[in-house]
Amino acid sequence: RVGVAAASLNRYLYVAGGRNSNGHVLGSVERLDSVLGRWDTIDSLLVSRFGLGAVSLWGRILVLGGSSAVDDFNSNIGACEHYCPPILQDSSGTQLAMASRSSTSFSASPSFEQQIPGRWGFLGCI
Repeated sequence: RVGVAAASLNRYLYVAGGRNSNGHVLGSVERLDSVLGRWDTIDSLLVSRFGLGAVSLWGRILVLGGSSAVDDFNSNIGACEHYCPPILQDSSGTQLAMASRSSTSFSASPSFEQQIPGRWGFLGCI
């Protein structure tokens, strides 16, 4: 698998997109739980892509850019997607905090099309 993007959020490392050894462009997303040392497959991207970027921001994973066709580098993707992680609970059912916050303030807040935990959604990007 090559051409992936990776970003970390809390105890997870998320790896998205890329292409396989046959050149097939992937939309799959896996995450590594650094506490358990286990990889899990999560909800796939809405648009398969490789050569994309990813960042952890606003308590979500955002992916942007990339290409949808291996042989055509003019097939650039302008859509941004965001992943809203599900709420974690410990064994007693107590909700655990998911997103770390920093003291950095933003002059504008993001407007997410959908905020369904565990799913990807589109985000308007310039």
